[in-house]
Amino acid sequence: MKKKLILLFAACLATFGLAGAQNLKIQGAWKMLERNGQKVPAHLSQIKLITPTHFMWTMSDNQGNIMNGAGGTYTLKGNKYAEMITLVLPGMKPYYNYQAEFELSVDGNRMTQKGYVRDWEITEIWERIEPATDAKGPNILGTWKVLAVGDAKTPSYYTNIKLITATHFMWLWADNQGNVINGAGGTYTLEGNTLTQTIDKVLPVMKEYYNNTEVSELSVDGNKMSSKGVNAKEVVITGAWERIK
Repeated sequence: MKKKLILLFAACLATFGLAGAQNLKIQGAWKMLERNGQKVPAHLSQIKLITPTHFMWTMSDNQGNIMNGAGGTYTLKGNKYAEMITLVLPGMKPYYNYQAEFELSVDGNRMTQKGYVRDWEITEIWERIEPATDAKGPNILGTWKVLAVGDAKTPSYYTNIKLITATHFMWLWADNQGNVINGAGGTYTLEGNTLTQTIDKVLPVMKEYYNNTEVSELSVDGNKMSSKGVNAKEVVITGAWERIK
């Protein structure tokens, strides 16, 4: 009888421990505070967005110039977190198609990520910069593939992906080798069908749009989204998007 109780108690501990790990809330926007005990310099900002299926991060200076970054898909099993890196800026090119594995812990608005990237052991501390979300809020949350901008369809040899969390967005456009050739990020508000985006991080191609605000009207039908708005040059832009699950 005593042995059965011990086994039952152990099973309960394992179950509750697993449930706690599986309930890690990692979706949203995060700002890196430090890596391996070194704080992120004040003139730099490293932001990471996590949707139900994808991650994306960029490092930028205080003028919004994106200096490095990467993106891809991820899996989360308990506290075991693995990133498959499929989109890279030049500084991350050696890690293209590499799977980095970590252990996560989340305490309030702090997330600690420990693991190895090849032979490099890293410990990162991140701080959430928006309310926690499980992607059941506005129907634009998630990962979107750009199908077309205006009359121009995205060529099959390009990947054009946009991540949207509760308050932030980030998009990267890459070739079929994962090399990022364009991209931007920032914050947004959504009132009804009116989307207002403020761009505060840019790659060189988007430099003229830094700190610009763009307003567009959205239409969402299931996993399809269309937009029509005016950019900073007062040019009417339309877009077609498909949600990636």
